[in-house]
Amino acid sequence: MPIKNPRLWTYSLPIALMLLGPFNILASLGMDIYLSIVPTMPEILGTTPKVVQLTLTLYMIMLGVSQFIFGHFQTVLVGTRY
Repeated sequence: MPIKNPRLWTYSLPIALMLLGPFNILASLGMDIYLSIVPTMPEILGTTPKVVQLTLTLYMIMLGVSQFIFGHFQTVLVGTRY
């Protein structure tokens, strides 16, 4: 008889937090480092402020897309808990 809803995730909550925590910290740290240098980037890189603002926009879009994709993988692999 097949198991209807197998639990694929076998780790405990503290281990899951230790695995996922660094990714959240790195995303926040990357944004903090990036925002502090934005005012001087056009001069350093020899470009316009609009191009630098575009990179910030693309960073935020890709951060949101990656959360959407990894959230879907989490739902498929682990399942949702209510």
